[in-house]
Amino acid sequence: MSMWSRWLHTPKLQRAARFVRGATATSLAMPPPPQSPMNPSELQHWLGEVQQFLPALQLRLMTPATGAPAVSNVVLLGANHDSEAAAVQITHTVAALQPDHVALELCNRRFRRLFPLGIAAFKRLPAETRQAMQQRLTYGKDQLAAALAADSLSCPIALCDRDVQVTEARFLTGLAPDTLLAGACTGLGFSCL
Repeated sequence: MSMWSRWLHTPKLQRAARFVRGATATSLAMPPPPQSPMNPSELQHWLGEVQQFLPALQLRLMTPATGAPAVSNVVLLGANHDSEAAAVQITHTVAALQPDHVALELCNRRFRRLFPLGIAAFKRLPAETRQAMQQRLTYGKDQLAAALAADSLSCPIALCDRDVQVTEARFLTGLAPDTLLAGACTGLGFSCL
């Protein structure tokens, strides 16, 4: 149903001790993040509380292993990539957490498909143009929302998926030859019987 799509480093949550209001028909008023974000039990408790406000997301906390070097907690946001609700909720979650980094389940090639001229150029487009582009987007609304939310916080974005060509090649090697032939014929406008 959902895919793990976002990683958020959260060592500076103390900056975000505030309520977040939603821009949807129903107000999205989440409890403020914990005062001590490096405390995994407080962060886990907060994630449990806010889950009811974020039904389109799955939230998971990953903490460093015992004895590991001091690193940040990581919050994974699982989302359906074609969900409008997930996109809105991701925006609010990133705003609430104010993470140090946002990692997207995208490779550089797919990121460039979303933002061919970069995020700054996308944000400079007229509002009507941005909205029209977002409306036409079938998949990746959640990725777009996370990238825009991160950029609005001046938060670095990390791309953490393998190149889409590797994924496509793995998919194609699993198809039977007759399926590949039928697809190629259809793509060229021929009928394969």
